[in-house]
Amino acid sequence: MNERTRQDVRDECEPLIAQAERDGMWLWCHYQSIWFTPADLRAQQANQKFLWSVDQFHLRSPDEYIEQYEEKVATADELLKRARDKFNAWNAGR
Repeated sequence: MNERTRQDVRDECEPLIAQAERDGMWLWCHYQSIWFTPADLRAQQANQKFLWSVDQFHLRSPDEYIEQYEEKVATADELLKRARDKFNAWNAGR
């Protein structure tokens, strides 16, 4: 990708990044399932990274970012509880 094309991509993405800033949203790249704050994406693109078409990005609530990890933690907690129960039942019978 030549420098002009890189700049074109940054220019294409800038209105969406600015909208994310105004609306308190983050940008989610559905292509790679990567989350960016507006400042993160702007900085990464300035460093020639994540120069993808604006169509690859969607505005999403940063709450969704946290919720995905809360769900993973809840699932892990349940699996850990089952493992402990199984271990305790086994250990009690020894």
